[in-house]
Amino acid sequence: MKFLIILAFVLFTPLTAEAVSKRVSSPNVSKGLAMDNRGSFASDETGNDDFRHNLQFKYGITDNFRISVDTDYRKRGGSDAEFSNSDIEFRYKFIREENVGVSYSGGYEFNHSGDADGVFTSFQGEYKLGPWKHQANIGIDADVGDEAASGFNYDFRSGHYYKLQEIELGLEYFADFGNWKDGNRFEEQEHHLGPVVNFNIPVGEKKIKAVLGYAAGLTDASDDHIFKYEFGYKF
Repeated sequence: MKFLIILAFVLFTPLTAEAVSKRVSSPNVSKGLAMDNRGSFASDETGNDDFRHNLQFKYGITDNFRISVDTDYRKRGGSDAEFSNSDIEFRYKFIREENVGVSYSGGYEFNHSGDADGVFTSFQGEYKLGPWKHQANIGIDADVGDEAASGFNYDFRSGHYYKLQEIELGLEYFADFGNWKDGNRFEEQEHHLGPVVNFNIPVGEKKIKAVLGYAAGLTDASDDHIFKYEFGYKF
């Protein structure tokens, strides 16, 4: 069964196509091996549609520390799909309370399409109150190497979810402020807002975590529409 699930995840990878950036990350870390298959489709009035796909393997050494590796694919407009980048990330959860969790992560991105490599770091937080769950991420990344651009990029993400029997209904917000040195105005930044539903698919004695979502662009610099999916499995 585990082999069939891995095979299905891997075979599905090339069908869509890079790391799905419009995602609110949980601070939770658990011991053991898990994998995520994520994809998105973005469109705007220019017709430069963007297909992205990411396959991630995560291994929790303890319930507080994990290592993950990603492989990313992308297809933009009429161009061919490409193996765009891969990265390795380390995450440590340093606050683990009943209703509160905070983690820190950092990593290195290897670019395979001719652009600069990058380094990134972020904080992930979560607060639970009754049927509600609130999550927030703050991230910073910068180019490194000969092709590196100066300055750093920063972003903010938040998700607010309500547990309704076997599913979670939520609203997510994404703000990509761009490079700090450019001093971008609001309309020059990327901002998205939209609904999401989280649910589980039974597979024998285990479950596949599933996420379906939509985000609408709030500024001229944003994609008009983003549709996304995610499937996760813990071994």
